[in-house]
Amino acid sequence: MLRNDVDYIKRGIDDVRFEQRERGRRFDALSERVTRVEESAKQAHKRLDRLDTNTKTGE
Repeated sequence: MLRNDVDYIKRGIDDVRFEQRERGRRFDALSERVTRVEESAKQAHKRLDRLDTNTKTGE
């Protein structure tokens, strides 16, 4: 009985470890996506600033 309980606890710990690794992978992927979005937004702002400058100068 005690052996079964220990085995059950081990499986539970293995499940938690697996889930934690999976969450870590998802977090890494999300962090990468956020970085790309920030870079894209920065480039878009630069383009908008150029459009705004060209509009103000009458070009």
